[in-house]
Amino acid sequence: MSAEGETAAPEEWVEVWRGIRRTGQVVVRYMRDAGVVIRNAAGMPGVTAPAQHWVLQVPTSQSETAVRLVEGMKKAYPVVFAPGKGGG
Repeated sequence: MSAEGETAAPEEWVEVWRGIRRTGQVVVRYMRDAGVVIRNAAGMPGVTAPAQHWVLQVPTSQSETAVRLVEGMKKAYPVVFAPGKGGG
């Protein structure tokens, strides 16, 4: 039971993937289709990344699911995630 006017503490976000924008768009679509809340933290204070890279974060409560999804994508689509081949 919470008192009136009391707000919940903001949830912590953790990084689950970092890479080029083109691959990031695929990861975001896949995560959203799976019901995972995700955001691109590139450009946020304290996050450094090249202009063409995305830094994808999820709430801590969904981090295990998100990591499993990213690892599954890497196994299923290795060419997309291969370094130096336009992947992440």
